[in-house]
Amino acid sequence: MVTPIIGRILNSRSTTLDLSQKHLRICPDLICQLRKLEKVILTNNELNELPDDFGNLKQLQLLDIAGNEFQILPVQIQHLPNLKKVLAYRNKIKNLPPGIFGGLKSLTVLNLNKNELHRIPAEIGGLINLKYFSAEHNHLTGLPEELCQLQQLEVLHVGYNSLVTFPENLGSLQNLNELYIHRNHLEELPKSISKCIQLTVLDVASNNLNIFPVEFDKLHLKRFHYECNPLLQSDLNPSYRDEDIFPLKELVVRFFMNEMKRHYPLQWSSMKERKEVQQILEKGNHCVICKGFHLNIHFKCATFFNAKKGLKTQTPKGPIPMLILLCSAQCFKNRSSFSISPDIDINLVSGDTTNIP
Repeated sequence: MVTPIIGRILNSRSTTLDLSQKHLRICPDLICQLRKLEKVILTNNELNELPDDFGNLKQLQLLDIAGNEFQILPVQIQHLPNLKKVLAYRNKIKNLPPGIFGGLKSLTVLNLNKNELHRIPAEIGGLINLKYFSAEHNHLTGLPEELCQLQQLEVLHVGYNSLVTFPENLGSLQNLNELYIHRNHLEELPKSISKCIQLTVLDVASNNLNIFPVEFDKLHLKRFHYECNPLLQSDLNPSYRDEDIFPLKELVVRFFMNEMKRHYPLQWSSMKERKEVQQILEKGNHCVICKGFHLNIHFKCATFFNAKKGLKTQTPKGPIPMLILLCSAQCFKNRSSFSISPDIDINLVSGDTTNIP
C-alpha cells in the first residue's frame, strides 16, 4: 500500500509525502530517493528508526514523526540543513544524541512533548533560529543555561515536568513572548525575568512559589496564571534584629561601590564599562530604601501589588507578593526617613540578613 504512494510521488512533482496512520513498523528506504521532498509526515505509526540514508533529503523542511515508538531522536536529521520544523511529540524519546543539533541552523520549531526526557543537552544553544520550543510532559528537573542563547526564541513550553531550578540568564531571551512553566516544582523564578521585555504570557501555576522576584512588576503581561502556589500573604509581621553583622568582603565591596558612585561619578561611569565591574553589578542589588549597593547580603522584604494595575493583565485577582531587597535591618528600621514611592508598602519577610549564593 505504501510503495504505490511513493511511486506516484517519484513520477510527480509533489514535495509532500504523507504516510500517517499506515501501521508502519519500518520506514521504507524508497523515501530516500525522493530528493525533492520538503515535507515528510509519518505520524501515528509504529516506527522506531529512520533509514540510514534519510539525510539525503537535503530539501526537507518539515519532519513529523509524532505518535510513534522512537526512543532516540533520529540522528539522521543533523544532515538536513533546510529543516525548519521537527514534530516528535508522543514518542518514547529518552535521549537527544550528542551533536544532533549541530547541523540544524534553519530549525525554527521543535516539539518534544510527551516523551521520556530527563535532560536537554547544552548543544540546544546552537539552534540560532529556534522560535518555538516545547518539551512538556517529560521528566526534566532542570534546563541548561545554553537555552538562554536562543535569541530568536518566542515561545517556550516546559510545563508538566519536575523542574526545581530555571536558568538564571532567562532575561537574555529578549524576544520571548510566551513562557509556560506550570506544574513543576519551582520555588523561585530568576530575577532576570524582569528583563524579558517582550513577555506577554506567563503561566507559573502549580509550582512552589511564595514570592515573585525583584522588579517583577516591570513586565507587561496580558495573561498571567499563578494559581496553586503557596504565595505569601500580606499579614506578615516577623521580629527582626536591630544590628547587622556583615563579612569583610561584603563591607569592602559596599564601601568601594557606593563611595565611587557618590564621590567620583566620572571615574565610576568609566569603571562600569569594565567586565569585572559589570559581573559584580549583575550579582548585586540596590537597596530600595537608601539606593546603596549590596553584594551577597540583603534584608528580605516584600511588597504587594495589584497585578491588573502593575502588569496590565486581566487574569489574576488579589495582591501579588514581590521580593524587594534592603541592604540592612537599619534601613528597614529607618524606612520612614527616606523618600519611597507610595506604591511600595514594605513588609518584612525574614527577620535576619540573608546570604545570596
